[in-house]
Order: sequence, then C-alpha cells, then structure tokens
Amino acid sequence: MSQAETISDICEIAVSACPQSNAIIPVPVGDEHGTVSVPTYDWQEKFESNMKSIPELKKFHQFAFSRKWPGSVFCKTRSSAPDDEAVSFSYV
Repeated sequence: MSQAETISDICEIAVSACPQSNAIIPVPVGDEHGTVSVPTYDWQEKFESNMKSIPELKKFHQFAFSRKWPGSVFCKTRSSAPDDEAVSFSYV
C-alpha cells in the first residue's frame, strides 16, 4: 500500500505498479489547485433543461440522435455494445 497526497504521487504509484512493462501510463486531467485540463460537463442538467429526464442517466456512456427518429435519444451503457442493446427515450 502506498500513500498519495498529490496527483503526481498517484501518477508515480501507478507507473511503479508495472515498472518492466510500462503498462500503466497515467495522464492527469487536473491538479490539486483546481486546474482542469479536460473539461467535464453536467449532462444531467443539460438534458433536463432541454428535454424530459432520462432515468439513471449516469449509467449510459454513449448517446445517439438521428433525424430518422426526431425527438428520441438512443443510449448505450458501453460504446462497444451492439445497436440492439441501445435504450431509447423520447425527449419531446
């Protein structure tokens, strides 16, 4: 077990977990001072302000919209899932 107090500490611990293979290459997306390198968005709020709420929104990782089905969003729990596993919601 290792102690980490900073993002750099976490990165060093991750790299040291696989020193021969370099299988872990950490990429920090922020720092202790609140600087964010990769912005994230509150999709729940975005969807709620423009359409009906999607139950358990945070379990989905891919969203698709199509002009063939206006007013619908197709959601997948993983991007590699086949299209027939997508769940659709009406947002109008």
